[in-house]
Amino acid sequence: MKVLGIETSTDQGSVALLEDERLLGEFLWNLPRSHSQKLIPSIESLLHILEIELKEIETICVGLGPGSFTGLRVGLSVAKGLAFSLGAKIVGVPSFDALAWDFKVKDLLGILSDAKRGLLFFGLYKKGKRMGDLKVLSPEEVLGFLKDKKDVTLIGDGALLYRYIFEKEGFTIDPTPAYPRASSVALLGFKKILLHGENRLSSLSPLYLMAPALKEKGGQSPPSL
Repeated sequence: MKVLGIETSTDQGSVALLEDERLLGEFLWNLPRSHSQKLIPSIESLLHILEIELKEIETICVGLGPGSFTGLRVGLSVAKGLAFSLGAKIVGVPSFDALAWDFKVKDLLGILSDAKRGLLFFGLYKKGKRMGDLKVLSPEEVLGFLKDKKDVTLIGDGALLYRYIFEKEGFTIDPTPAYPRASSVALLGFKKILLHGENRLSSLSPLYLMAPALKEKGGQSPPSL
């Protein structure tokens, strides 16, 4: 099965093509606010280099966020359009889940992404598996949530942005650039289809999180993998 992955939740966008679980190729770019210009040409270039026709794609996996509102809209719009025109299966993957997969060697991992307005998107993972819902919290609320988990490693632009707060309290910050990748979105999406089947095209939507989070200080449960 040829699987196309699309990830546009952050400034680093990417597309990848898998044959089942085998990576055939991946393009990445890191240009803020460029997904609407880069996404479709990158898909076309990747297929051209791999000598694969668009009609051969059977499954499309797309990162759902949380992240950039505009980036998520662009990625999901292109994914839905391709799935509809090709008659391909489509599946959404929380972008934090894809990022945690790349850091699954970490026993306990906290992903923090800048949500603006002094808030952070937050997810807690144990060996690549999410523990609970994704949330929107202030840095102080993150400290409260992690008060008995000092063995956690924190990653993401939010961890670096507020590192002075977290390091002061004894938390470890991994400075490695941490962005969700389309290859991991595609891999987790492929596994999800094997276990649970595809998503409905009409009901698939981004994990914006912000509106319910600002109102309730809680999280919205992403679809389980």
